[in-house]
Amino acid sequence: MKNFVALFCIVFALLSCGGKKTLVEEYNCEGLNKFAGGKYIDAIDSFDKAIKIDNKNMVAYSGKAASLIKLNKTEDAIEIYNIAININPKIASMYEELGLAYLSLKKYQMALDAFDGVIAIDENYTDAYSNKGAILNTLKRYDEAIECYNRMVEINSNDRYAIYCKGLILMQLAKYSEALMEFDTLAASGGADIKVYQTRGVLFSLIGEYAKAIDSYDEGLEIEPDSKELNFNKAEALYNLGKLSEALDSYNKAVKLDPNNLEAKKKRDELYNKLSTKVVKKAAPSTSISLATQQAIDSKRPVHEGIRLDRGSVLSLAEQKNLTYYYDSGVRYMEDGYYERALYCFNKALAIDSTKAELYHTKGLTLVFLDKLKEGTLCLNEAVRLDPTNKAYIDTFKMINFLLN
Repeated sequence: MKNFVALFCIVFALLSCGGKKTLVEEYNCEGLNKFAGGKYIDAIDSFDKAIKIDNKNMVAYSGKAASLIKLNKTEDAIEIYNIAININPKIASMYEELGLAYLSLKKYQMALDAFDGVIAIDENYTDAYSNKGAILNTLKRYDEAIECYNRMVEINSNDRYAIYCKGLILMQLAKYSEALMEFDTLAASGGADIKVYQTRGVLFSLIGEYAKAIDSYDEGLEIEPDSKELNFNKAEALYNLGKLSEALDSYNKAVKLDPNNLEAKKKRDELYNKLSTKVVKKAAPSTSISLATQQAIDSKRPVHEGIRLDRGSVLSLAEQKNLTYYYDSGVRYMEDGYYERALYCFNKALAIDSTKAELYHTKGLTLVFLDKLKEGTLCLNEAVRLDPTNKAYIDTFKMINFLLN
């Protein structure tokens, strides 16, 4: 909804407030200057002087009404607009201003009548249809609102705002397939903002097309990777699709972007419980590992100092950041006895960089604590291969290899 008062005043000031002027023009320019400086009472005084000389001067009426609105005297402003319309009923923008004033007071039917007055003068006045559509939607007169937006599209087939609003109403009416057609049109036309991809993704989710929803969210994330809404909604779609590990990643990112998202935190924790089994730290020895051996392994645990990143690394800053995040998280989970969770994190870190000996070492230890000695040995062997001078890696590998033999 445009503020035609301000626009009209600025244009008038540019055209009329320089060079020779009549006395009425001088008062109007004076009023406009005072209005621009926030001196609304003084502005009204100047416009009243202009009206006293020329009681048919539309600029003065418009300026006075705008000043009254700034003073929260909207009812008085409406009276001025109506006086001006009675004098000259052929000015579309005056009806527009009147409609906006009624709308601010939530006098919806009067506002609709005023916007109809605009359309009676100019049937292609798109802002009038836009304002009517918003009001009719508020009043739950959805079919009439859609008619307004359809008319806007008839006037301008590329009116993205009208198409978007129509799609939202169809969505409210649970006409999901029809709504999708509107958002598909927006997405296909190029230049779509993330709101289009966000809403389109929600629509796909509502009809159970979660893979398509994820595609839509991904398109939006290409534009704004750190969108809280897109990351959370993508996590939800991945969860519903059964891709739990990927969903966990998206929930983690959503929580990181918005720590106050309690729903994301709840879902993330639920997923951790699904994807991992809590193993009590220093549990009773199993058939594979004696208590003495487990204590020996405990003594080989690395002191956590963070993963080493080589200078001149080919990893991007984002990859380095994620690598450190997963490694640190994995070590914390391992120290607390959450070995499955730790294993998940180390696998994520290795997917980013498979050249780090400390990743294989910590993953190997985690597998040992899960009684997966053979798998653990393979990882420990890789750690030694990557860093053959590291005594801790060599000792741990020898000890586990001894147990197997």
